Amino acid sequence: MDFQDRLLALDSAQLKILIAEILAGKDLDDKTRQYLNYSVIETMASNHPQAALAFLLSEASDLFKDGWMGSRLIYTSLGSWAKDDPMAALEWVRKNGKKFPDLVNDNTKEGMISGAATNNPKLAFQLIGQLGVKDTDRSVGQIIDSAKTAEQRTSTLAALRGYLAKIENKDARENASRNALQSIAESAAETGFEAGSKWIEGAGLAPSELVSSLGGSFEYRMKSKDTGKWLEWIDKTLPPGEESENVIRSIVSNWTREDYQAAGKWLAATPDGPTKNQSIRAYVDAISEYEPESAAEWAMTLPAGKERTQSLQTIYENWPRKDEASRAAAEAFKARHGIE
Repeated sequence: MDFQDRLLALDSAQLKILIAEILAGKDLDDKTRQYLNYSVIETMASNHPQAALAFLLSEASDLFKDGWMGSRLIYTSLGSWAKDDPMAALEWVRKNGKKFPDLVNDNTKEGMISGAATNNPKLAFQLIGQLGVKDTDRSVGQIIDSAKTAEQRTSTLAALRGYLAKIENKDARENASRNALQSIAESAAETGFEAGSKWIEGAGLAPSELVSSLGGSFEYRMKSKDTGKWLEWIDKTLPPGEESENVIRSIVSNWTREDYQAAGKWLAATPDGPTKNQSIRAYVDAISEYEPESAAEWAMTLPAGKERTQSLQTIYENWPRKDEASRAAAEAFKARHGIE
């Protein structure tokens, strides 16, 4: 049994005894002593949060003078407590927040909000206002990050709609909605294409919400092997328009940077159409810096017109000019395609 497993087997009283023994240890340097104490109290914070909070604000008040460790431990304690009894944790914050403002701050309050969100996202959204948190977007993100399953995402989305409805300022409401929907969609993407796309399709998102939800960092959260499937799904699911095109280009750009061969293979097998054209544009932009000739071949598969012209212009601008020969090749490309 390793050290962490042994800690988990101890109750709060036994953990306090262990801390006292660590403090009394003559063979430990200060850095090691602080590390061990942090590990012990972190275990107490996760499994015995009420005891940990009482200990941190009394007997352990001098152990973490830098503030960061103490704040982090209170974050963990409040989060653990709020999972089981959020109202009791809220009462504790109200009683102790003004007494210990350096420790009971917005960051530690977010721990409580995150913990409450695990079982009661509606209450977690209410706590944002009740706790007077200043960075509301960050707290909303904490709530959404707590939704790990399809069922939790569904209940969190329902609670989110109630929270957004109470934001009077239109710009603030739309910004909060966009950021939150993106976070929820990213969470779904991490579960894989089949489960993720199924949840998004069943989430009841309006067309504009659907497009918005796939912005942000969606392409970074999906599994690389699923990228082609997501692009095909987007082609069938998203409404046409500039925002949808931007989503496609963003995904293909990232995919090309990660695995240009896989992206190129998918492009070659993809039927002609608007989605393929946007994908080609993104692919061309990405590879033009190191394979301009290949990029040019792909660009010429685009329909004649503005998009092809823009892609050819990008290739010329990105063409590597390492020596006289490459500079001459770039100028020859410019002349051949009439680039101004």
